[in-house]
Amino acid sequence: MPYMHPSWRVALLREGTPFIAVGCVSVLAPVFFCYGLQGLEHDPEVLPREHPPEVTEGIALIERAIQEVFNYEPLSPEEALVVVPDVEIEHCPPSGSTLLAALISNDLNHYV
Repeated sequence: MPYMHPSWRVALLREGTPFIAVGCVSVLAPVFFCYGLQGLEHDPEVLPREHPPEVTEGIALIERAIQEVFNYEPLSPEEALVVVPDVEIEHCPPSGSTLLAALISNDLNHYV
């Protein structure tokens, strides 16, 4: 069965650093989530809460653009990681499907 993330993504690479700012716009609800990645290799570290300065500037640019263009609301990390009862999502533990997995993605370490 084919699988598609329920979001569109944009990424800003901070030249000369291993940091990437990522924004994901849900195609299911008028919300978005921004986070950072550290590492340019195949499996970078996801930084959903704490953002180093190299990521913070990129996230601010992405957030402004998404709010201006789509008028969507941001999901905070606390909201995004809330477990949704009685929802099962492929590649998530049966008891651990989060709002983030349902509306954005359950795999944040890919930026394209």
